[in-house]
Amino acid sequence: MITINLLLDGTQMRKYRLVYYLYYHQGSQVSVATLSELFQVSKKTISADFSEIEKKNYVSADKIPITLKIIKGKVVFNFSNKASILEIRQHFFEESITFKLLTAFYKEGSFKLLDFSSSYYYSLSVVYKKINELKINLRPYGLSIQSEYGSIFLTGDEEKKRIFYGRLYYYVYGDRTSFLDPEKKIAKSYFKQIKVKHLWNNTLFQKRKKIKLSILIAVSLQRMNNFPLIEKKRTYLFSDLLMDHNGQKLLKENYPGCSKNQLNLERQWMTSFIISELKPYLSIKENSLFNEGLIRISNIFKFHLTSRKGKLFKQMMLMYYKEKKNCKKSSTLPVLSFANGPSVDISSNLYLEVLIKENHKREFEYSIYPLSLEECANILKISGIGTEKIKVTFISEYPPEWGMFLYRKILTLELKQFYEWSDDVLKADIVIADNNYPSINKKNIFLISPLPSDKEIKKLQNNLINHLNQVSKD
Repeated sequence: MITINLLLDGTQMRKYRLVYYLYYHQGSQVSVATLSELFQVSKKTISADFSEIEKKNYVSADKIPITLKIIKGKVVFNFSNKASILEIRQHFFEESITFKLLTAFYKEGSFKLLDFSSSYYYSLSVVYKKINELKINLRPYGLSIQSEYGSIFLTGDEEKKRIFYGRLYYYVYGDRTSFLDPEKKIAKSYFKQIKVKHLWNNTLFQKRKKIKLSILIAVSLQRMNNFPLIEKKRTYLFSDLLMDHNGQKLLKENYPGCSKNQLNLERQWMTSFIISELKPYLSIKENSLFNEGLIRISNIFKFHLTSRKGKLFKQMMLMYYKEKKNCKKSSTLPVLSFANGPSVDISSNLYLEVLIKENHKREFEYSIYPLSLEECANILKISGIGTEKIKVTFISEYPPEWGMFLYRKILTLELKQFYEWSDDVLKADIVIADNNYPSINKKNIFLISPLPSDKEIKKLQNNLINHLNQVSKD
């Protein structure tokens, strides 16, 4: 488990707690004497800390947007409306020597201490001291630091390194929402390309969070072959990450409308990380991670892989796996249209839930690669997100219950991603009727018998799918 003590030394910790204290006491009268007593240091030290914080703030105003002054022993401070305690926390971590050293190991593999100290204007003695501390602190993770030919590097089992960096980068970055920024740009570009700018600015569209959902699906499907494998018998719930009593508040703000159980599940997913990747060149038998991923998903959504739902889901995943293996380095994802192949009967609700829950958090900062517009187009077409639903209604001499019965029978979960019921015939885009009624003057009319057979229903469903494909081309 990563702790704050690994990244911040005593002085940095005090500065962080000072800012943290001020952040949660905005609007209150705070004196230097109170802070001196609270943090058990002299007033001079508190003043020096504030001076240092303000200096750092001046250098990176976008990191800690705070103004600080001491007037007659009182601390006058102000945080920008955009300031987030999570961003402030991240800033302190990023500024620590420990984090810079660990990031250098991660990015460069090995480096010379002289080059490192020169880059960040640290004295060699300070860096040496921090390296010696790190050697001790990394022991619980099965890692160590060694030197050779004047360069230092991180040693240890590769899997342990990945576990460690998964925890480290999640601890520093994982609880922020800005990780979606690159994907937002991609999604926005896609919507511009297909000329539906009104969707991007539409209040209702944003309120339903369809944009967010399409981004999550895009990122998830792109990384479908990276089934996370959580270390068995352990769930990583980091108490520091949740910032004590503010943790639930933060979760509720980010996930409005979620129940307590859903928030707890979300918290568990927030603290998960990937320690291995699915290799497309391996056969399924050789790849235990593929089956581990299937088992994990079936446990989460409470269905057995031997059940009908489980078999369909596994069939869809196998199809994707094989197509991905055949594509290998192809820049375009295989199109998993429910209109083709064995995936036609898969529950899209389950499919979307898996995609969203599996991979919507960034475990490794540098492992995400961007999606092409073509990939976004395929993904959004599959998901039905980003398109307004087509209104469908039923006309019949039979009671209204007949229409609702057919609605439930014809519109599968997949089709409901694209179609919705309408009581108004005039506003409906498609009319399904059991006869040619003279009063209906609609271009898109699909006929069906009052008591349709399964074959008729299947034919109508195919017509609806064909209509979808035609609409998407137009």
